[in-house]
Amino acid sequence: MVKLAEKSDSGVQPGPPADPYCTLPAVVFLDEKLSILDARLAKLTQHASKIDGLTAPQRASLELIPASSSLAKSIRHLIKAGYLLSALVLFRPLMERVATLSYLIENADAVSLWEAGWPHGQRPSLRARLETLIPGAGEAFLSGTAAAVTKYNSFVHGDPAAVQQSLIQVSDSRIVYTSDKDYSTPGRANSIALETAIAVVFLVVKTDQLFP
Repeated sequence: MVKLAEKSDSGVQPGPPADPYCTLPAVVFLDEKLSILDARLAKLTQHASKIDGLTAPQRASLELIPASSSLAKSIRHLIKAGYLLSALVLFRPLMERVATLSYLIENADAVSLWEAGWPHGQRPSLRARLETLIPGAGEAFLSGTAAAVTKYNSFVHGDPAAVQQSLIQVSDSRIVYTSDKDYSTPGRANSIALETAIAVVFLVVKTDQLFP
């Protein structure tokens, strides 16, 4: 049985039983950004009713923005429920969509390829898409960002690196792989929330770029 510590390793008191991680700084930050995103989504529905007058990237965004929002909110709900490994697995598809949206904004001629199924081997690499998300970034930063996102492949494929994200300490001398909820690793929950919040910030920025 995984127990909730009386005080988290981040120095933040646990939240209510229904959402123990809600007081973590990055979770609070994520909730704030999701609220901002909701306001953008409300405006997006207005544009959806005028689809004939939209550009190709704007039309693509009517699929990519809501899908990205759904993934970000799913991650938040999984953090709330304590299923942190599942939350980690969803981060890669979230970043794929946000980076793809950014790439299509800067390369409208690629929308037709995306509409054709974004076939592997023909679509731009994740790094190429991330470059449009962070224009002007240096080589070292781009390489680091691409590597950070690529590491999430292991969570999707279940290799040994991913398994380490299921480890929890249940006593001073006992570490186990959790098969259920994890409310004992607030540092892990905070990290997931922070990365998700950053993705949501990028999504809001790109939404504003498309629909000023």
